[in-house]
Amino acid sequence: MKKKDKKWKFPKRSPLTYLLLILSVIVLFLAIFIPIQYVEYYNQNKVVPFETETKDVDVTHGSLSSLPDFNLLVTCTDYIDKKDTEDKQNQSSAKFRVSAYKNDQSDEKKVGNIKVKLAMCSNWIGVNRTYQFSSALTLYESLEKAQSNYRSATISGLPDLPVKGKLPFIHIDSIPLYIYVSYNTEENGKSKSHHYILKMNYNDYIEGATGGIID
Repeated sequence: MKKKDKKWKFPKRSPLTYLLLILSVIVLFLAIFIPIQYVEYYNQNKVVPFETETKDVDVTHGSLSSLPDFNLLVTCTDYIDKKDTEDKQNQSSAKFRVSAYKNDQSDEKKVGNIKVKLAMCSNWIGVNRTYQFSSALTLYESLEKAQSNYRSATISGLPDLPVKGKLPFIHIDSIPLYIYVSYNTEENGKSKSHHYILKMNYNDYIEGATGGIID
């Protein structure tokens, strides 16, 4: 008499085991899905300051102190957040004073044709507001002269701070200032062009400003 083949059966598992399995799948899915959403959102709202202006030139990134051939003075005189004022129609704006003065290298290298463009940019919320001076800056002999002879700039169209992104945990409470500086030097009969992108954080440029400053 032939023995009957035994049918293979899944081992019995408790409901808790199946629940843990389902939860593991959900956690794995979220661990993959959520970062992808944030990466896509960041890429959609990513801002590259002065991307067009610097496309075909070599650029040095740094701070105001990175300029080797002269000093640049940038002061925020007014930062108006419209949500803190009675004017609800217009957007927030920032006012700046910009001037340049000599250092030890300026005369030796014959610095000239100093051009400056300002931009307030922020990733995650896609903010990119710019201001470009129409002509080159004058290079003054001293800090005192630069402080009293400046160029004014207003960057408008800024969002009211803080800004919340469309995804959780995205919270922007300040917007940095980027400064594109281009200039020429002439040394030993040779002319050379220089290009810098300088960054100032909110706390660096806002000190001393007035009008709706955010604490």
